Amino acid sequence: MQWIKRSILFNIFLFIIAAAVAYGSFYMVKQAVALYRESAGNRKKIEELTQRKRELEAYLEHLQTPGAIEQEAKERFNLKLPGEQVVVVIADKASSTQDRIQKSGQGFWQWLAAWLAKLNL
Repeated sequence: MQWIKRSILFNIFLFIIAAAVAYGSFYMVKQAVALYRESAGNRKKIEELTQRKRELEAYLEHLQTPGAIEQEAKERFNLKLPGEQVVVVIADKASSTQDRIQKSGQGFWQWLAAWLAKLNL
């Protein structure tokens, strides 16, 4: 038994075995941590998708009514019922405040002062 304790080769062999076991344990813990993080991310994604499913189901239930179907058809496809007219409102670009400021070449504060002066008339 004394020769086993004194044998350098046997001690080196035991050290290599211990290092391999330590490395394997470290690698397994590292993988477990990575899987735990991935699992947490997947749980969050499942919660988000479940919430989205609830929203879509509620929207689908809302669309079961005739009024909702009519409203959706009018909004998405610009459809109209017989006797209705579709009105499209287009803003006049020349009348926007920003355009008038740019056309006049004045800054905002000069324009504001001139506008306030006109109000005092």
